[in-house]
Amino acid sequence: MRVFKMSKENSDEQLEDYKDFKMNENFNGIDIVNPKNSNSIYIVNDIIVKNPEENNIINIYGCNLNEDETEEVMESINLQDDDVLLFHKEEIMKDRSINILNKDYFIILPGASLVIEFVNYDKKLNLRVHSYKEEL
Repeated sequence: MRVFKMSKENSDEQLEDYKDFKMNENFNGIDIVNPKNSNSIYIVNDIIVKNPEENNIINIYGCNLNEDETEEVMESINLQDDDVLLFHKEEIMKDRSINILNKDYFIILPGASLVIEFVNYDKKLNLRVHSYKEEL
């Protein structure tokens, strides 16, 4: 497996570099892909779910990319594959914002992807993700 879940150290550091994501039509998740030819590791420090319209369940998977997979094909990933590992599962209550990674963070090595999947599609749901990369 090329994705790792680690525990954060206590820190008062405030990170300001966030990306906002919205759900795509007919797809209930977001992939953070570190391409195989990358010379970097990706670190996902926070995943904040913002104001869902209904109660939902979030699953976070780590998966290795197969030889023929690229960033463009990740929407069709088979989450039953042997190269997929469920790292986190949590129920999200409607109309609330929550940081899923309060005490943890993820490291994504080249050739891997972090899949953030919602059981129920919610077009108004959005995520705020703090991630950065470090050169190997």
